[in-house]
Amino acid sequence: MIRILLIIYAVSRAKTLHISDIIGELKDGPIDGCVNSKSQCNPHLANPCCQQNNTCRLHERMNIGMIYACLELIYLGGYCVNVIDCLSIDHSICNSNNECECRPGFAAVNKIKCAPLITSPCWTDDDCMVKNSICINNKCTCKPEFVSYFKDYCKPTALGKFCSNDYDCGDMMRIMCSNKKACECKPNHVIQNNATCAPLLGGFCENDNACANEDLICINNRCQCKNGNSPTFNKGCIPKLLEITCNNDYDCKDLMHMKCSENKICTCRPHHIIKNDGTCASLLEGYCQHDEQCGVENSICSENKCRCKNKYILTSLETCSPTPLGERCHKDNDCNKTFYTKCSNDSKCVCEENYIAINDTLCAPLLGAFCSQNEPCGVNNSDCIDNACQCKVNFKSIFNNKCVPTKLGKPCANILDCEDILHLQCTQSLKCECKKNHIIMNNSTCLPLLDEYCWVYDKCAPENSICLSDTCQCKPNYSQRSNNQCIQMQKV
Repeated sequence: MIRILLIIYAVSRAKTLHISDIIGELKDGPIDGCVNSKSQCNPHLANPCCQQNNTCRLHERMNIGMIYACLELIYLGGYCVNVIDCLSIDHSICNSNNECECRPGFAAVNKIKCAPLITSPCWTDDDCMVKNSICINNKCTCKPEFVSYFKDYCKPTALGKFCSNDYDCGDMMRIMCSNKKACECKPNHVIQNNATCAPLLGGFCENDNACANEDLICINNRCQCKNGNSPTFNKGCIPKLLEITCNNDYDCKDLMHMKCSENKICTCRPHHIIKNDGTCASLLEGYCQHDEQCGVENSICSENKCRCKNKYILTSLETCSPTPLGERCHKDNDCNKTFYTKCSNDSKCVCEENYIAINDTLCAPLLGAFCSQNEPCGVNNSDCIDNACQCKVNFKSIFNNKCVPTKLGKPCANILDCEDILHLQCTQSLKCECKKNHIIMNNSTCLPLLDEYCWVYDKCAPENSICLSDTCQCKPNYSQRSNNQCIQMQKV
């Protein structure tokens, strides 16, 4: 078999090999003695090669595998008659000028080795010689967040980077500068490999590989469904053999995810996507009962909703992207895939001050930090109230990272039983109550009035007051009228 493959390979090159060049050189049985140059050898023998200028070395050949052969050391550019003469150089051929050179799609690593460029065959990541490339599905490919420019260069993607106009994003055919001054995919495109944008159904394309899905083909420079398959609402295609005729939803095999369309064909419900096995699955935030019902890559079913798994964040209802937290960065904009992040002094994406990392995935606000109504606070037993994270009712804050059950109204023997000795006192009736010049708030905590001591993260009782220099004071442009009132100063 090895002999046949080698003959076929040699015939495909400009140089022709005779059968006599090969027969007897690659052995099928045991090898008990030294062999001639270019022949298969036994590396366990004391003298496996008959010629002194030969060595028995492991040699890698595409479609053949690894073999030991006695080879004379020939450098790239050295004289050759046929491909056998170049065997000592990995991935080389004998060209029409009788010189050993790298095969097409390969480049010289040194004088005796050629390595694959982008899209060329490989077995391990170490095989790929282009910086920032790895071996995926036996082809050298640029790493995530890198895009290939020619076959010998992987360039960092422009996606997510700051821009002033579309020209700054490079690939104006697929990438645009958004209103937020960041490079992002154009409409009707999706992110691939966190590096490039690929057109969906109906998008412009140059070849079949440019289209986002395997079920799309490039026809007249537009991505269209293969083999007359039917387009879906989510820019994909359904094989016709999977379409089931129906009179009502009950005729469809999956009532939770499928419905009977106006055309009396079973299709996926809105906010769903068809999977490769022909079933319908929920997009992000859609209802689910187990992980298999979530159709977005890197998503799981959590609390009956499809959500991105840990270390991935929602960037669209169809995409879970790797979190930037912990990744290398040069500036804050490199970390803007998730909110409240910055580039630290040691060039890593971290959470901003007063925000904490949750599951190494996203940053959530601590007590007192800004928040939106639809996002969770990073402290247990806290909620977003008036756009700031605060402890829930019947809980009080301990610094900015802890909410504990309040002792207000609870029995006590001394002030230590009330725990919050700054704002509570143990009364003669042996109950924890607010100190003088404090007000009960939400039946759970005591807030100080103006001129009273406060923690830096405390909320002061009067409206338009803040804790400044450990004392409750009126905000700038407000003046104190009493210990519980701040009024706005009139402009002069």
